[in-house]
Amino acid sequence: MTPGWALEGNGRFGPAYCADTRYAEKVAEKNEQHEKLVDMLKMYGYDVHLRPMPLGYAGTIYNCNLSMLQDLGLQRTVATGVLKKLHMHAFTSLHNIIKEKRYLENNGRYALQARGNRRNNGAG
Repeated sequence: MTPGWALEGNGRFGPAYCADTRYAEKVAEKNEQHEKLVDMLKMYGYDVHLRPMPLGYAGTIYNCNLSMLQDLGLQRTVATGVLKKLHMHAFTSLHNIIKEKRYLENNGRYALQARGNRRNNGAG
């Protein structure tokens, strides 16, 4: 069989989010979660390397993720671009979650915030 790399998220091919201070615990959790799958693929002759890549809830990208992507064969500029896209994905998801939470808290109405500026003396 052709050797390959398995870049893993949360089992649904998406990122695995964790508290910004719980990186090691999340990596261990994801390794345990996919242990049977990895063993089965190896049994069928695949060369599998599970490399979980957790992100912090607010899009925190851990320093080790850059070297991990480079170990997988990505050039530094490409790896940096991938990490920027992951960061924006996480940040956008967080924004949408907060927006939906506020929508539900306001009985199905989006809360409008008055935003003033210098030209109208702070009026909305």
